[in-house]
Amino acid sequence: MNIVVLIKQVPDTGMNLKISEKTLEESSLKWVLSPYDEFALEEALKLKPLLNGKVFAISLGPDRVKESLLSALALGADEAFHLLASSPLQDPLTVASILKNKIQDLPSVSLILCGKLAADQNDFAVPQMLAQLLAWPFVTNINHLKYESSGFEITRECDGGVEEVLKAQSPLILSADKGLNQPRYPSLPGIMKAKKKPFHLVDIEETEERVQLLSLSPLPKKEEPKILSGDPDEQVKELLCLLKEKEKIL
Repeated sequence: MNIVVLIKQVPDTGMNLKISEKTLEESSLKWVLSPYDEFALEEALKLKPLLNGKVFAISLGPDRVKESLLSALALGADEAFHLLASSPLQDPLTVASILKNKIQDLPSVSLILCGKLAADQNDFAVPQMLAQLLAWPFVTNINHLKYESSGFEITRECDGGVEEVLKAQSPLILSADKGLNQPRYPSLPGIMKAKKKPFHLVDIEETEERVQLLSLSPLPKKEEPKILSGDPDEQVKELLCLLKEKEKIL
């Protein structure tokens, strides 16, 4: 049983982002694997010997995506597929359709792992749409996964402190949450081997997207907090005045 891991390259969340018109200024950015995708890749590498298959890493994007795919190979993925796009795509359904067409061309794929969301746009959309297009079962936000001959036992956290335990059979799509595992670091031998592993550059047929980015801007800065001082009775009166006249919430 072969495993596909979907990887997205995102700006390092620790860097200051600069916006030029509708795009990020890429010259000063460091690009990394989306953190949730790191959990997905680590889980695939742990399952690989149990499933006696290969791990295929797939990413869709411009030339710079190659670096993240090489990182996936260095960590232990067997083959990488770079679906080359001239620019990042905005429509998640378009992305899911392109991924579906490629995945269906790969041999014996019965499990797809990905992060629950990408750390840049937080769409939560592509895995769900891919599951619908493939007509595969899908479980999101998993934080524990156990494989047995009878199938997969999956644990996921829900709102309100509730935990679900599910059983599912392949073919299956799973999206990883934080806490699923502890991603490994690439070793020097792994980095050297990555250069010799199969790396496939795939041109895609780009279609007009139904979702377009109209604007991109930083969030407005929050006002500095107002600290009231003086007599407590006067503070209460001033607070009530602010809530009523300025904030209009009383």
